[in-house]
Amino acid sequence: MLAADASGRLRVVAHAAGDGTVTRASATGDERVGGAWQPEVVTPIAWDCVTFLFRDHLGITTDPAFTDNLLYLCWRSRGSERRTGAKDADAYG
Repeated sequence: MLAADASGRLRVVAHAAGDGTVTRASATGDERVGGAWQPEVVTPIAWDCVTFLFRDHLGITTDPAFTDNLLYLCWRSRGSERRTGAKDADAYG
């Protein structure tokens, strides 16, 4: 988190888990921020899997593992649509 001092200069006043650009709370849509702690993420997104990425924000785009995982998820999504005929098929079929 950044804050401006009396001269208007920005300084870091807090750190949060994330990839150096986007916080984990922002990326997951975590609605617990600023509220009471709970053991599980509170989010409007119906997450059903986790993929751990070991790169920074821009580094994931050049990571072959990220590309492989993304292509696999897209392939599974298309396969699910063909199997069920659903247009909004779940990506994990």
